[in-house]
Amino acid sequence: MDAKGTSLAVANSDGTVQLWDIASERRTITLTGHTLGAITAAFSPSGSTLVSSGNDTIRLWNLDAGRRRATSATWWGPPSTGTAGAN
Repeated sequence: MDAKGTSLAVANSDGTVQLWDIASERRTITLTGHTLGAITAAFSPSGSTLVSSGNDTIRLWNLDAGRRRATSATWWGPPSTGTAGAN
């Protein structure tokens, strides 16, 4: 939820992030771009930027323009194939 309590961001497994107007219970925008699902979303204190994370990237969204501001590269490595402490 944004700081004003008027909008809600919902991260979806289909890779979209939806913004909802709480008073009208209507979706106001759908942001697309995560290819492996969106997991979390959070508003900046001003409400003009949203950060979303997924199984692929972290994205910053300019909500005033309704578009992506920046995308991080994949921020984790491949899963470990070994056993920790094994000789």
